[in-house]
Amino acid sequence: MDSASCTYFASAGTLLMRSFGFPARYVEGFIVTPDEFNSDNYVEVTDRSAHAWCEVYIDGTGWVPLE
Repeated sequence: MDSASCTYFASAGTLLMRSFGFPARYVEGFIVTPDEFNSDNYVEVTDRSAHAWCEVYIDGTGWVPLE
């Protein structure tokens, strides 16, 4: 899957959630996994770590990320 795929899924998910009446937002950032950290608790974040996702607002909980 190419790096642009997550932007397609995240934007579609955001529009879908909004069409059902949920407050939703599109988010871009970076994602790293725990195994990527070195012994000093540092991680190198590159363009390969770029990611996009949808978040939905739930009363009493706040913004919840959806994949």
